[in-house]
Amino acid sequence: MVTKEQVERARQAWQAATETAALEHENWSTLLRSRLKLICSLTESGTAYKPPEQEADRYSDAQRNVYVAADEAMDKCCEEYLALANQFDSTTPGHRLCDQSIDCIWSTQKVYSSSTGDRWDLLLSGASEATLVRHTPNLSSGGKVRETSVEEFLSTDGHGPEHDALRALLRNLADGAKK
Repeated sequence: MVTKEQVERARQAWQAATETAALEHENWSTLLRSRLKLICSLTESGTAYKPPEQEADRYSDAQRNVYVAADEAMDKCCEEYLALANQFDSTTPGHRLCDQSIDCIWSTQKVYSSSTGDRWDLLLSGASEATLVRHTPNLSSGGKVRETSVEEFLSTDGHGPEHDALRALLRNLADGAKK
């Protein structure tokens, strides 16, 4: 039997993982800004910037990998929290822990990652059964994470590879639900 304390510890772990992912995203953004400043400075001074650019690319890629790992850890903590919350809810009459959380997400599935570092994820919300698309842009795209409904995402300039990938993922999810 799952206790409320176990659910609370899982929620706290999810919250800590979310904060870590946000911090790593900020670190990655800071690194990208620094890289841009370095390249601009070297270009303005007439210095060849290929070796520093390659070094900066390695650091940027490494930090992006740290961010992606933190994001995946956050998703795992979310799934663990939801599994425990659902077990608690199903065995404890009159309790719905999941409904108390605005950010109660059943799962996050990667939709698409661009060559420029933008990432799109499909969020499936357990509380309202809503589906959202989260865009995590690279710094040159604005750097601000944005979540929109699937309908809005597909109806607004819905012809890019991220839109095609989302349509394919939705088809696969629908086909899986039919089985």
